[in-house]
This record gives sequence, structure tokens and C-alpha cells, in this order.
Amino acid sequence: MSNRVCYPMTDVPEHLVGTVTVPAGGLRPGDVVVVNTIDNTIVDNFTQYLATQPTSELLATEALGIVISGGNFEELTDGRLPNGQPDYTQYVYLEGKTAPVLFLEPRVIFYLSDDCLASAASVGDYLYGADGTNTLTDGGASLPSGVLTVAQVQAKHNFRLGGIFGGEFTTGNVCRVLPYNA
Repeated sequence: MSNRVCYPMTDVPEHLVGTVTVPAGGLRPGDVVVVNTIDNTIVDNFTQYLATQPTSELLATEALGIVISGGNFEELTDGRLPNGQPDYTQYVYLEGKTAPVLFLEPRVIFYLSDDCLASAASVGDYLYGADGTNTLTDGGASLPSGVLTVAQVQAKHNFRLGGIFGGEFTTGNVCRVLPYNA
């Protein structure tokens, strides 16, 4: 079971946290999206964006947002509301709902559990978006070319799951977004 946990590590200004309308297939904490288009299906909307899956073209020119977790979970994968016990393996933002995102601007520090990645990252590794997927890629120690938003793992950190997991922990990463075109 993967425990998907993602949240800002430090206080961030209000303008660095936004919302997106969830696309078909849903989104989970730790998924990355391009947030460059206002959702015009909402009347008088000027703050909620459409979540667009990264493509090679968008990765080169657009900053990413990462779906964050927390007390804002509304539904489980089967549509039920949670029953007071956090289960980080089950939370999902369903199609058409609103999901919170952290805009990955330079110097933002965030936590990302290893379960949000295809494989566990190491300190010093670079994480960045990939074409056609909402999952960050672990590029190891080499910086990617043609990608605007890149984060570097600064430290490994355990997150206490609590709830139904009691004293169990999940391992993750303290990541810092690098200046653009670093």
C-alpha cells in the first residue's frame, strides 16, 4: 500500500496555494499538473484552474503545481467520506471536484513521500515532471534540460501516519524548488 503524502514544509504565502478542477481519472496527493488555464465552466471564476497533464512543450515553459494533502480530503476512492481515521492510501480527488495545489515556485520547500514517486529518491536527486504523466520523475544527480520546474531533494524525512496506522511512518523527501533555468 502506498501512502501518498504531500504538503508545504514551511508557511507559504497565500498566492502560492491554489485550486484546480480535477480531470478525468482523478488526482492524488503528489501528482503534478500544469496550471495555466482558468476554468471557464465556473461562473464568475477567476481563481480556479483546469489541471492539465504535463507535456514536453508545457514542461519547457510552464511552472508546475503539485496536489497537496491534509485535512482537506473529501472523499475516498469509492466515493465515501472518511470516517475520522486518516488513510493516506485511499484519498483521491475525484473528477470534477476541487483539489488544492501548491505552485512550485523557486525556493518553495515541500514534503513528498517516496510513494508519490516511481522509485524512492535520494538526497541530492533532482525531481521534475515528465511528458504525459502526473508523477514526478527522479532524474538522479543530473539536471534535466528543457524543463522549467525542477526540485532537489534536500533531506530524507519520516512522516507519522497516525490514525489507523498508529505509530507507523512513511519515508519521504524534503524538496526545494530550484530557480528557473538553474
